[in-house]
Amino acid sequence: MQFLTTETLGRVADAVAEMGPHVLTHLVDSCHRENAWAELMPMAAAMSADNLRRMADLDIWNADKLTAVTEAAERTGHGDELARLLTAAHEPHD
Repeated sequence: MQFLTTETLGRVADAVAEMGPHVLTHLVDSCHRENAWAELMPMAAAMSADNLRRMADLDIWNADKLTAVTEAAERTGHGDELARLLTAAHEPHD
């Protein structure tokens, strides 16, 4: 995915999110299982705000996953993407 433009990555990320919470849950679980959080951050950055909120609202997030994604974001310089994900989790819903 590193060869995709930001625009294309955004379309891919939004298409994945539009497949529903079941697919997003598998995405987060896979990132945790494979320690692939650094790969998730550019996807999260490219997602629309609504789809990012959908991912942030998943029940699957727990302390282990939040710690892992935070450490990966800090290690790889994706702090802005992490902040956007966490902000989406706390935004009021319409």
